[in-house]
Amino acid sequence: MIRRHVLPYVAAIALVALSGCGGVDRRDGAAGPASGTGGQPLRVGAAQAGSSSPPAAPSSPPAGEPSPGPGGASSPATDAGFAGHWHSAPWGDHYIVVQGTTVKIIYDHDQGRFLGTLSGSTVTGWWTELPSREPPGDAGEATFTLVQNPGGPSISGTWRYGVSGSPARGWDLAWIDDKIPEWVAKVFDDRSQFIAHP
Repeated sequence: MIRRHVLPYVAAIALVALSGCGGVDRRDGAAGPASGTGGQPLRVGAAQAGSSSPPAAPSSPPAGEPSPGPGGASSPATDAGFAGHWHSAPWGDHYIVVQGTTVKIIYDHDQGRFLGTLSGSTVTGWWTELPSREPPGDAGEATFTLVQNPGGPSISGTWRYGVSGSPARGWDLAWIDDKIPEWVAKVFDDRSQFIAHP
């Protein structure tokens, strides 16, 4: 039997889950803001009425319960925009967590990892990939900007090998959902997986 004081939280969870169902799955690699779609930056942590942006986390958990972070660890909910499951046509699935101003990304291509710093709607940092996770061929700088398009949220990214040369466009991500698989959460918890910008 469900206790009466639990029902408001069950209803809130159901609403958050349903609100995430209206998004557009743009796995087809549709052009993002870097291609001139005219998207406007989405303010991180601010819900946009009528958008299919990722659902906002509840403002606080029930009394006595910590906010779950990756792997069940406690961490404050500071982001309602970047965190979740995204997809890039050339680079595969991306999982993003935000812990304060620290952003971590795990992505499919060459077991990629990214560690960066959040400032407003932009994240800057360092990506690494196998086999070496070292520049110039397997690591470099990247910048991601969260944007709101008429069809739903997206992330526009630029990257480069190492620290020199012009950044390349095209590391664009389309929103999938807010699910982080358990195995991914365990990788997020392993600090050795993420290398800071040298």
